[in-house]
Parts: sequence; C-alpha cells; structure tokens
Amino acid sequence: MAAAKVLAEAGLHIEVYASTESERQNGAPNGIYRGSDGTIHIDLNAGDNGQGTVAYALAHETTHFIKDWSATKYQTYADIL
Repeated sequence: MAAAKVLAEAGLHIEVYASTESERQNGAPNGIYRGSDGTIHIDLNAGDNGQGTVAYALAHETTHFIKDWSATKYQTYADIL
C-alpha cells in the first residue's frame, strides 16, 4: 500500500477497493487499469486466492498506465526488464 500512496502522490489516480470472498471465488481481478481516464483500481484483498499480491497487482496495472502514457518510455522499461 505504501507504493500505491507514493504513486498517488506522484499524480496517478489510484483507487483501492476490497473484493468479497464470493467475488474472488468467481474470478474477480486483483486490479484493473482503466485507460479512458488513467485510473488504477487495486483490490486490497489481492492475493487472498493465491493469484498474487497487492504489490504485484499494482506493478502490473502501473505497467498498463506507462504503456498508455508513453509507448517509447514503455519500450525502454520493457527492454530494461
């Protein structure tokens, strides 16, 4: 959550929500990037079903943001990884 706070302070719109047990059992995503307005939604319960953690979900959704923000910078980032 500290990383989400830092990204929010840098200007990204981060929304944290808490999924229910039922939603997770039905395959609810750990996070969502909404390209229409650049919002990153992160499930506070990400990882409860063994699919990852909040940090991984945040990193994944932030990568989508970077790709939309600058394809060139995204490619540089991908090359580094």
